[in-house]
Amino acid sequence: MARTSSRRTPTAAPPMNWMLYYVNPTREEFIRLNLPPECNTARVRYIQSCNGLVCLAYEDFKAIYVVNPSTKRFKRIPTPKIKAKFGIRLNFGFDCITNDYKLLRSACDSVNSFKAELYSANANSWKEIQASDILQNFRIFPDSVMYIERFHKLIADDAVLFLYPFPPYPDLRRRSVILDFEGSFALIFNNVSVYSLWTLEDVCGKLSWNKKFNLEFDSKISWVVSYLGDGQFVARHNDRDQYIFYDYKKKETKKFLPAASFKDITLVTKYTESLVSLDCFQPWE
Repeated sequence: MARTSSRRTPTAAPPMNWMLYYVNPTREEFIRLNLPPECNTARVRYIQSCNGLVCLAYEDFKAIYVVNPSTKRFKRIPTPKIKAKFGIRLNFGFDCITNDYKLLRSACDSVNSFKAELYSANANSWKEIQASDILQNFRIFPDSVMYIERFHKLIADDAVLFLYPFPPYPDLRRRSVILDFEGSFALIFNNVSVYSLWTLEDVCGKLSWNKKFNLEFDSKISWVVSYLGDGQFVARHNDRDQYIFYDYKKKETKKFLPAASFKDITLVTKYTESLVSLDCFQPWE
C-alpha cells in the first residue's frame, strides 16, 4: 500500500488531499483504495493497518477513524479522554486473546506528566492505563504484539509484556524498524554494503535472535521499509524519490517506477484486503 499526496502549484499551503493505493509488485498494478470524505484531506495521516482495516487520524489526533477500503465502511472512534498538548503516539492492532481491536494512545499533558489510554472496539470506549516513560517509544506489531525499542518488562493492568534486547550487532543504529517476517519479529542490519536479516525465535523454550540470511541488493539502498510477504521486501533507493522491490528467494531487484501521479509517495506498507468490520461501521457511499 502506498500513500501519495496530490499537489497543486507551489504555495505555502499544504497538499489539498492524499490518496491510498494498493500496489501489486508482481503485476505492477496500482489500485486506488477508496476513503470516506472525512478522511480525504491533507490533515489526515495514516497510522497503521491490521487485517484489512486501516487506522487514520487527523494531525492533532482528536479525530480517529478505522476504515475498511474494500467494503467502503468506516467508523469514527470516540474522542480520547486524555487531553494532550504534545508527544502524542497512536498505534492500532488486534488482540487475539480477547478477540478485540484496540488502539493504544500515549501523550503528555504537561512537561513532566506522561499518560496512556487503551481503546477497545468491543467496549467502544477508552480506558486510562498505568503508564511509564518507556511507553513513549512504543509501536504495535502487525499481529498485535506491542514492542518498545528498549530492554524492559512492562506491567499494565494484568498484562505482562516482555521485551527483549537487540541482537549482538556492532552498530545498532544501522538497522531497520522491526518487521513482520513470516510471523516472526525481524530486524535488518547494514554493515557497509551487507544487509543481514535476524529473527527472534523460540529455541528450546528460550527466545533468541538468529541470523537468517543476507539480502543481496543489486542497487544502493538507504533504508529497508517493510516485508510484504512471499519473499518481497520494499526498500528506499538512494534516490529519495524511488522505492525498489527485492525478492530474496529469486535474488531479484525491481525498481519501483511510479507514474507522475505517484511521484510524491510518502509511505509503503503491507496491506491485506478483507471483509472485517467493527460494530457501528457505516457505509460512506
